[in-house]
Amino acid sequence: TPLNWVVICDRTGLPLGRPVLTVMIDAYSGYILGFYLSFYGPGLTSVSGVVRSALLPKSKVMDATGLSNPWLSHGLGDEWVIDNGLEFHSFGFK
Repeated sequence: TPLNWVVICDRTGLPLGRPVLTVMIDAYSGYILGFYLSFYGPGLTSVSGVVRSALLPKSKVMDATGLSNPWLSHGLGDEWVIDNGLEFHSFGFK
């Protein structure tokens, strides 16, 4: 999902672009398993980033943001089903 923000560099004042948010959600519970924020757009990089985020423990994110409730999702799931996005039809993904 492209976000409706334009990120500006603090040092130079030049626009860096519009960030793209990729999220992995559990279909049964609606629990967010992982997310990835980039400027590259949908593609193999965003898919691998969100899968990495979903697999790894979130302790560093919890400590950095100061959240009080634990983020429990990490590890492999029983089955992952993907939507019909263009990034899943790319040559690099196949």
